[in-house]
Amino acid sequence: MRNAVNEVPDMAGDAKSFNGLFVGGKAPAGISAADYYPLRCEAQSVEIAGDRATAQVAVGKSADFDAAPETGPPTVEWALVREGDAWLLESAPLP
Repeated sequence: MRNAVNEVPDMAGDAKSFNGLFVGGKAPAGISAADYYPLRCEAQSVEIAGDRATAQVAVGKSADFDAAPETGPPTVEWALVREGDAWLLESAPLP
């Protein structure tokens, strides 16, 4: 599941791959792959409850992670849903 979170910026280089990370194969309204492409996303913690999960995700530019490794960039909560063997994003807000 951490991979589903951590690979978001890498997948943002290709719209089809990026959309495939989300439930229903389409990013929610207002989410643009271009917004995620220059960022780094790291799952800090994950809580799983059946087929749903929430992840606390640090989101920022790589320099933000390097500048303050103890605190890092801000974290946001992302929601994921398990479909078959895959975890897909339901929401992935930016800070």
